[in-house]
Amino acid sequence: MVPPETCNVEEPMHVKSVVFRGHSRCSQIWGSALKKIYCRLLRKIQRRILLRVISGYRTVSYEAVFAISGFPPIDIFIIRNNEFKIETKNCTNKCLYGSLRVSELPHPSERFPLNLVNYRKNIENNFPVVCFTDGSKIDTKIGLAFVIFQDFIEIGTRQFRIRDECIVFLAELLCIAQAVSWICNNEILSSNFLICSDSLSSLCALNNIYSQNKLIVKTHINLDFLRSRGVQVFFSFVRGHTGIYGNERADWLAK
Repeated sequence: MVPPETCNVEEPMHVKSVVFRGHSRCSQIWGSALKKIYCRLLRKIQRRILLRVISGYRTVSYEAVFAISGFPPIDIFIIRNNEFKIETKNCTNKCLYGSLRVSELPHPSERFPLNLVNYRKNIENNFPVVCFTDGSKIDTKIGLAFVIFQDFIEIGTRQFRIRDECIVFLAELLCIAQAVSWICNNEILSSNFLICSDSLSSLCALNNIYSQNKLIVKTHINLDFLRSRGVQVFFSFVRGHTGIYGNERADWLAK
């Protein structure tokens, strides 16, 4: 059991992400050598740390610890992280995934980490406008879409197609960037927006304020513009295909 009075499931994602940074350090080198026995050992270590995060008892099961803390097993995260690194290096669409020279980057004071919040039941009550984004690849076709809700009512959707040789990560990242651009053009709707994505890799990439990626830099510039106008944009990671209507709707539109 987990004491209800001490369970802190609403702790911001960027605080708990220390668990991943510590365990996945240099995983791009050793991650490919993961075996079943090492996966069990990593999960055992991760469970001990997450028990402290959620203030749980030692009898709490592995599955419950991961579910309550809001993080997947560390070995799955490492494998996905390695795949993401390999895929982004092999991406041929340099127009979207190019890098800027240092002289072209905005001043560091204009770039901030994302406002990350944990997705939880009824979180939409705190945000007048909520946007769900998703990218999808079926056969060789890549699509992306986002859907906007205002006061629980769908007020709009956007759908895009990108070149077939692109990867899903790029589609997810581009979709979030498009959602931020949409907010720039519709900032009068609210002073607080929430963007929900089922791509943890994209959120981690956008959270890197030192990235030279064109798409990420452009998104940071747009977020700084909104911040200067008194508009706050929050981001949340949601698990895909778990029955969350907004996520399922965006996934259907992206296909």
